[in-house]
Amino acid sequence: MNSWIKTIFFLSSKLGKLEKILKGSMEDLSKNMTLDTYTLCNKMLAIEDKLRRVCNFRVIGKMLEAHLSKDELTLIKRHIIAKETFADMAYEAGLNKSTLTRRFAKAIDSCITFCENLTFTLDRMQKDYKDIPLIIETLKMFTRGGTSGSR
Repeated sequence: MNSWIKTIFFLSSKLGKLEKILKGSMEDLSKNMTLDTYTLCNKMLAIEDKLRRVCNFRVIGKMLEAHLSKDELTLIKRHIIAKETFADMAYEAGLNKSTLTRRFAKAIDSCITFCENLTFTLDRMQKDYKDIPLIIETLKMFTRGGTSGSR
């Protein structure tokens, strides 16, 4: 689940583009006169479902941001999005690297608990987002050893 939380934060500002692409696909399909109505409806429903799940993913990110303190959120964003090292951030703040590492782990654990309390468990995340390439490829970036991370 750790990798999923990192994926949520990393993609938090990038999912708007994916939503636009999906909406464009819906618009393109609506203009397609070569498909029969049944096929067209099924394709549109599939895109609409994917769009809904991408929107839910964004909402989870917003909820996690609201759940964290300003310091925790800054630490997570600097490390995950800006790719700053704990050593660099610790030096800048006059802290020990291990202090920031512990704070980061505690913030991630807090996010995991928050998601699980909302029923966004590891199994649900894997099931709901397995067919969205941007999310899965980003998840792989944060996953070590080919698994999507246990709790």
